[in-house]
Amino acid sequence: MVLLRRCFLLLVITMTILSGCGDNDDDKTQDTSKTIEVTNGEIKLSITAEQTELSVADTLKVVSVIEAPEGTIVNSIDVEKKTDEFSVLRIGKKKQTILPNGKVRIEQEFELAPFLPGDINLPPFALKIGKNDSNILRSKAIKIKINSVFKDKAKEKMEGIAPPMIYPKSFLVWYILFAVLLVVIIAVAIWYFKYRKTEEVIIVKTPYEEAMEKIVALRERNLLARGEVKLFYSEVSDILRWFVEAEFNLRAPELTTEEFMLELQHSSALPAESKVKLRSFLEHCDMVKFAAFQPTEQEIENTFNLCEEFIRQSQKSKEIDN
Repeated sequence: MVLLRRCFLLLVITMTILSGCGDNDDDKTQDTSKTIEVTNGEIKLSITAEQTELSVADTLKVVSVIEAPEGTIVNSIDVEKKTDEFSVLRIGKKKQTILPNGKVRIEQEFELAPFLPGDINLPPFALKIGKNDSNILRSKAIKIKINSVFKDKAKEKMEGIAPPMIYPKSFLVWYILFAVLLVVIIAVAIWYFKYRKTEEVIIVKTPYEEAMEKIVALRERNLLARGEVKLFYSEVSDILRWFVEAEFNLRAPELTTEEFMLELQHSSALPAESKVKLRSFLEHCDMVKFAAFQPTEQEIENTFNLCEEFIRQSQKSKEIDN
């Protein structure tokens, strides 16, 4: 899959290069916005006109930004509702944020509509500060060019028909190279999927390793804290039965405790001492599971330790024999 992805990426890059050949357009996005700033001590008023040239049918978006120390009384920022050049269509809500330097930043949008074409001034904005509007901070003028929606017929010229486009001969070479590259990519992909060899790494765990993992998982389930004593005894006995079956090739889970111990008498896989411990362990678990026997905390802990000790001791005996 990695090889196929690389081939696909190479194909995309090649197509991008071919599609860009002969493209000589140098269009660039021009920022026609203009910002003016006026300050009064630590108070700053910024007025940004997003366009300095538009048609009489368009609207002009103006953004005011006030930065002042926290606690400064900022009453309002006003723009004349009606002027000879613009009318105010919409005044947006104020957005206030606290800057890292401790100052307050207040942002507000205005939408203006021009009346007539021509070179005109943006109406002034006035920021009222302090009690009873004792201080007023006014913005300066911004020149805005308003174009008419009608074209000047006297300046229009009849343009001739564009000459036919000449197909560059150099493109033929590129397309031939592209076709060859595409064939090579397809051939490599077919070979890869047909003749690749998958190597699967299979980790085989011993019965001892799996049994110890099950014991750790049983302890982490914390069944005793939830009062599920019978379920705990069922799980711990199942772990030991599974280990005996896997380690000594004996049938443990399918038989009752009595049937299992009878079959175990004829097996030399376990020493006599281990058989005694195993019988005691399984009979104790059966009493809790089926006879409503309530074990003490010490008996529960001893049962868990006996299961773990039996598995560890069996592993040590096996290592010694080997």
